[in-house]
Amino acid sequence: MKCLNCNTHFEGDFCPRCGQKASTSRFETKEMFLSIIKLLIGGDHKFLVTCKHLLTRPGHMVREFLLGKRTCYYAPIPLLLFLVALYAIVTFALDSTTSPFDLLKIKLNKDDVATDSAQQFVLFFQAVTDNRVYFALFSVLLNLLPYRFIFRKYNIARPDGTFASLNVAEHFFVLVYQTCFNMLLAFALLPFNAVPGSEIWTARLCMVLPTIYCIILYKQICSISWLRSTLLNLLSIVVTLFMSFILLLLTFGLLYGYDYAK
Repeated sequence: MKCLNCNTHFEGDFCPRCGQKASTSRFETKEMFLSIIKLLIGGDHKFLVTCKHLLTRPGHMVREFLLGKRTCYYAPIPLLLFLVALYAIVTFALDSTTSPFDLLKIKLNKDDVATDSAQQFVLFFQAVTDNRVYFALFSVLLNLLPYRFIFRKYNIARPDGTFASLNVAEHFFVLVYQTCFNMLLAFALLPFNAVPGSEIWTARLCMVLPTIYCIILYKQICSISWLRSTLLNLLSIVVTLFMSFILLLLTFGLLYGYDYAK
């Protein structure tokens, strides 16, 4: 056989150089549906396995992923992008108030054309905070540095026998997995959006459950007590809120000063 991907001559079902299948027949309609099914469950049920462990043993799963056990789990960034895209499609189809196109509507609103830069920024901030899709993506970046700083003294055992704390990249992947849980929670709460008066308790669940989940996540990853994980997570959240508040004040002040100078 000759691999059509890397031109390697080989015998067997897979190319030993790039791993491509020997059989590369023409795509048919069934391949389209099989590709979607494979994306969700795959031959090794990677998507379902990852979602199951995210709900049952999140910290242990993320720790295994960080330490090298990665083939059996769905990578965090593709998983988050898939969940965000799916949530955007579902909410848009249901004409939900959390549609990912809220920001687009604000930008195209003719009444907002004449407003100044500061007011436009307020509208943008409201669109981000009111929309779970945008908030899920921004929350990862907002929490990254506070969690790296707060948890810098807690080491985990590495496969080579050394002990080291999580670096920035590892905290990033932890928070991406935590955001994947937030998206799964948003999916679970979607049916309740149509129930009158459910906005208050669903909003509270979206605040409390992710915090509890993050406490469990870092407790299992860093092998620390419940109390310590709770205190460190709450401290990280406070630092994140403080940094966000300062950033908002600086941004609003600069935009307001720019409009006033004009």
